[in-house]
Amino acid sequence: MFAQFFANFLLEENYIQKRQLIEGLKKTKNSRVKLGVLAIDAGYLTSVQVEKIHARQAQVDKRIGDIAVDLGYLTNAQVEELLSNQPARYLLLSQSLLDKDYMSNSQIEEALTKFKSKYDLSEEDMSDSQNGNKINRIIKSFYKLDDSVSSEYITTYIKLLLNNLIRFIGDDFVTVGPERTVLSDDDIKVSQRISGEFSTTTFIQTDEISLLQFVSRYAEEDIPVLDEYSIAAAQDFLNLHNGLFMVKMSNDSNIELKLSPPEITDDEISHEKLYVSIPIMLTFGNINFILEK
Repeated sequence: MFAQFFANFLLEENYIQKRQLIEGLKKTKNSRVKLGVLAIDAGYLTSVQVEKIHARQAQVDKRIGDIAVDLGYLTNAQVEELLSNQPARYLLLSQSLLDKDYMSNSQIEEALTKFKSKYDLSEEDMSDSQNGNKINRIIKSFYKLDDSVSSEYITTYIKLLLNNLIRFIGDDFVTVGPERTVLSDDDIKVSQRISGEFSTTTFIQTDEISLLQFVSRYAEEDIPVLDEYSIAAAQDFLNLHNGLFMVKMSNDSNIELKLSPPEITDDEISHEKLYVSIPIMLTFGNINFILEK
């Protein structure tokens, strides 16, 4: 899950443009994280050292790891450690951006250092996508939530939503800052009411093209037209996620909630009420998830 926030960080800090980020996300499926990026992330090598290794490789027929050991930059144990670990998603994105020449080793090094510093993350934190406390802190900071009880519930909702998007839709998306939310009265809106100790109305709001791509992934079949079936698939995703949230609240906090049937609505989202906007940028379009406070 850190990858989605890191991707936004790259965008907000102007390391890359939106088009480059989308192309980088698409390329991650075929990317293999190389030793240089792994070593920079682990703090074993600097970007300058990686460039020196690459320059030496152009002169000798040796693997990068062997050259790094020859130069005294790495030990054999460190090379084995780096190559044996399963690379995290944010490193796959870093490698794909590097491969496409959208970022340099020095920019990757700088961005990783700044991102970890901003959210007080260690390498171990970044490798552990289930690190609940760290993720919760990032979510609260990112979505500007306070320490109230309701904000704790909203944090739980958002974290579960991001996990469900990865699970049911794919991990090629970026968490976008709420201030970047763009809503249109022409968008399709699916809503569902949660009632109980934590009461809220939840929404999925998006344009037709993005919705069809979204539900096609969810249903694992091509859904080419907007009709009752495609709307029902969107409602099913919202109902599934909210149902899982309801179960989690019951198990973790002993809070029993009720769900109303999901529905499509033409009503405008009232600006007189307070909402938490959770905009998601996917490689095929934008989806806005919205919670009424």
